[in-house]
Amino acid sequence: GVGGEACGEIASRIVADTLGKYITKFTNDGCDLTKERFGHALNEAAKALNESVDDGSPHMSTTITALHFNNSNVIVAHMGDSRIYQVRPGIGIIYRSNDHSLVNSLVHSGNITPQEAINHPKSNYITRCMSPLQPGAYPTPADVLTITDIEPGDCFVLCTDGVLHCINDEQLAEILSQPDATDKEACSLIAGLSANSSDNNTAIMVRVKSIPEQLETIEINSGQGTSAIDSRDPAESCTTTIISPESQADTITEIAPEQEIPQRKGLFGWLKNMF
Repeated sequence: GVGGEACGEIASRIVADTLGKYITKFTNDGCDLTKERFGHALNEAAKALNESVDDGSPHMSTTITALHFNNSNVIVAHMGDSRIYQVRPGIGIIYRSNDHSLVNSLVHSGNITPQEAINHPKSNYITRCMSPLQPGAYPTPADVLTITDIEPGDCFVLCTDGVLHCINDEQLAEILSQPDATDKEACSLIAGLSANSSDNNTAIMVRVKSIPEQLETIEINSGQGTSAIDSRDPAESCTTTIISPESQADTITEIAPEQEIPQRKGLFGWLKNMF
């Protein structure tokens, strides 16, 4: 759930339950989950959120991270600043979701460096989340990816930004690549390192145990590492600012550094400058 508005926990519960229900329906019918089918499930989650507005807040919102194993590939989907990793022991991170956040947009556009992003004062500004829809509006799209490069030992991690405040990419890859550490020990270490985070700090990890030659099934060992439940008063919790078309002053359409346009000389240059 997104902080800063009431009922984020209600929004996250509704969306998670609805996605789970519809994705299970597809897979129980013997179908793989595809990008299109995930989109249908996301639409149903948006409808369920709209129908529950009276029970919560019209501004309640949630970020999304989703991971699903098909017979021959993995579907990952996300929206917001919670993150998904695929880590391969001995190699490192081979996939990391791209945060939907103001700071990430500033990094990609060259306005700030990755180092400047670490403690940026607007790190809580996100550009995508799931919220109740305004009349005539369409659900916010999620980034959905099909991963076919999967090997035994690969570890998928879904984590909130509270974990990311305390553990960087290099540390996470190192924790998950220790040959003698069990998944339970890795989860405990992640939980310990993020125990004092200023935000929600939850991580779920799924380790690929083996892949049969025909890729008919994928066996997985899963572990969940969650540091202490956030017991702070909601009024003292960290807040997240959502950048959306409704908040015109903060709307971000494209972020790019200012560039000076060189002035051309001569008659031809004068015409080009004028038109």
